[in-house]
Amino acid sequence: DTHMGLDWDLYLIRFADIVFCAQKNAVESIKEINSQVFWLPLACDLKTHYQAGCELKYDIGFVGGIADGRRVRILKVLQEKYPGSYIGRAEKNEIAKIYSSSRIVVNIAINNDINMRFFEGMCSGALLLTDPIHNNGMEDLLSQAPDPFFVQYQDIDDLCIKIDFYLGNESERQTIASTGKAFAHGQTYHHRWLTIVDHLKANSKLSQSLVLYYVYNVSLF
Repeated sequence: DTHMGLDWDLYLIRFADIVFCAQKNAVESIKEINSQVFWLPLACDLKTHYQAGCELKYDIGFVGGIADGRRVRILKVLQEKYPGSYIGRAEKNEIAKIYSSSRIVVNIAINNDINMRFFEGMCSGALLLTDPIHNNGMEDLLSQAPDPFFVQYQDIDDLCIKIDFYLGNESERQTIASTGKAFAHGQTYHHRWLTIVDHLKANSKLSQSLVLYYVYNVSLF
């Protein structure tokens, strides 16, 4: 996952036969050192990130660090305007419950990255509101679903307008949230693992025994 810096990654990939990169915008830089590089987006896990039957007790859910300056500004406004929300850090085993108990999950990327929250928020059944991600694979994801499966906001004012609208229009919120959940359920770590296996099978540099080992371990997911 390269969104916070490439230097150490560019050193390590020299020793790999195949590289899978979570952020598409780093693929070309990696390719200069290792031609066998493929975009493999982050994902979600159905058993972990979707918890049925949770009471909707939060207007907004956001779990993550808030030290980033832009996040601090946005989240401060949200905390003041929407007090019935969960904003801050949480134990890993509580994140799914928080998102599944939220009407809206707000995503604030740190560096134009398609992060885990993007998939986990939709998987939970909440409506995802995210800032735009440019030239980093978002267009590829959008092409995989015919209907809107999340909502983008441009700035803090636009975010608040859209939060107010979807909190006041449950039917519209649930329609997009349901489409997002269905989309996310096709974007799991199991799906990513199958992609890895396909590339391993196609790579002539790797021994058949190694490929079979990885195929066998798909059953562990």
